[in-house]
Amino acid sequence: MLRPIGFFIAAVLLASCHGESSILLTIDGDLRAPHEVDALYFEFRSRESTVERNYVLTAEEGLPQSLRVVAGEAFRTTASVEVSAMLEGEAVVSASRTIDFVEGEQIAETICLWRRCAGSSAPECVLGQCQTGGGDADADADMDVDVDGDSDADVDGDVDGDSDTDVDADADADIDEDVDGDVDHGWPCRRRVEVDNRANASDLVELQVVLDVDLEDEMNVDFSDIRFGSDDMVEVYPYWIEEVRSDGAQAHVWVRVPLIGGSAVTTFDMYYGNASAVDEGDPRAVFDFYDDFESGSLDAWTRLPALSSACAVADGLGRAGSRALSCTSYDAGEEGTSAYVVANGVDLTDMVFESSWHVTSLSLDVSQGFRMASSLPMSSYEVNLEGDHWVLATDMNGEWTELTVADVMPPVSSWFRVSTIIMGTSAHVLIDGAQVVPSSGWTYVGTDIASGSVGFKIYFILPGDSLTVDDAWVRKAADPFPLVLLGETECL
Repeated sequence: MLRPIGFFIAAVLLASCHGESSILLTIDGDLRAPHEVDALYFEFRSRESTVERNYVLTAEEGLPQSLRVVAGEAFRTTASVEVSAMLEGEAVVSASRTIDFVEGEQIAETICLWRRCAGSSAPECVLGQCQTGGGDADADADMDVDVDGDSDADVDGDVDGDSDTDVDADADADIDEDVDGDVDHGWPCRRRVEVDNRANASDLVELQVVLDVDLEDEMNVDFSDIRFGSDDMVEVYPYWIEEVRSDGAQAHVWVRVPLIGGSAVTTFDMYYGNASAVDEGDPRAVFDFYDDFESGSLDAWTRLPALSSACAVADGLGRAGSRALSCTSYDAGEEGTSAYVVANGVDLTDMVFESSWHVTSLSLDVSQGFRMASSLPMSSYEVNLEGDHWVLATDMNGEWTELTVADVMPPVSSWFRVSTIIMGTSAHVLIDGAQVVPSSGWTYVGTDIASGSVGFKIYFILPGDSLTVDDAWVRKAADPFPLVLLGETECL
């Protein structure tokens, strides 16, 4: 017999716009009784009382006791937030709070959602049973509103946070808690994963999604027994544990999903509970391209020109491992051309290219390229670090054209993450998860380059200075990116 462990819902969006105000709503309380509450309705209003965003969660058999909704949006004009407990389309009880959002600040507010008990008109918060007037069970909830620029999720599924499209008010965001049949393959526990792509009409093939997995009692402490796949592990999906939180309580895990249907919800399972299992995660099986340079060679890359020595794998410089790509003293003016390092076997149109950078000074002119040609003369789009600013640009047969400039100074002598995202004819750039080029939205890059590879360009580095690159990978892009929902655990 399967044993329920708990329930948690997390709405996760990759590549969302970081660095702007966002809202975190957490509701705890006994909301399971279907005759009490069958939906929760969230409404965000502007200073002019215009409804900016709304979000509805419904449940046929009652809502979960613990519910988290993460909304990553640029709520710059939001002045209030209201939550209502619904029954058959009518508000059973509502509560609201005025919020003064300040971009970049973290603000915590609490809203008490109460039920007026029979015989009492006082709008007091009641826990569990009614305190006056009889025995009806009351639903109670605390809602913490946290403006947190690190949020990775968006209730309306928009990558930029500027879409006016709301989640379908009739959409059922609850996860099926029933897992039929016994697990007989050595993994006694599993959690249902739903990938909600109802906001996108297109099928998403071999898309990489990410989950933050909490350590369960039945799991190996190093998460080595987690697996992902179809029902009863008929098909096992590639996965990779990127990192485990310093306290060991949570793992950041990537999964490559074979097919996510357009305008649909796709489900698969996360399995665990096998004490003898060892970690079989493989980033090269998950991503379209991956290199942490631990092999000590550049076999996965092509140097252009072929004899260029501007970049090479070096020992003792890795961000997490021992090796990294090190690019040192170079002057394209003296050499007659920029030096390029281009990934082999990559030819994509829509993509996310991410790598970790470390620079020793800002006296350099270096770039991360995407849709790059695999031979000279070079054609590519690129984000260029030139002194103390970033530039989104094109490099067409040696003719460099500036598109968008951002005066954002990167850290010196510490690691930071560069993410370039291109969809169709538009691109933007994130540094450490915060969008910087352009500051919001997208930059039109044109139609000159339909697809290509990824890599790095060295135009100028002073003697004694360097650019070090590590942990480079390419994954597919989607806009809007689907929501990932992690559901109830079932164990034998």
